[in-house]
Amino acid sequence: MYQLICRRCGRIEDVDRAVGETTCLGADDGSGFRIDEAEVTYWGLCPACAADRDASHRSTAQL
Repeated sequence: MYQLICRRCGRIEDVDRAVGETTCLGADDGSGFRIDEAEVTYWGLCPACAADRDASHRSTAQL
């Protein structure tokens, strides 16, 4: 399970899988740990916050 977190409003969405290039899920640092789980969190802007930011940029550019 992966999480998407909006940096602006804090909205969190769970997604079942990643698409595109695979992430590095192995850690080969010689520590001796036996890894049985990894977590991935994606940070960015949700659709509403991205649209609001884009609208703000357009209105400021017109000034």
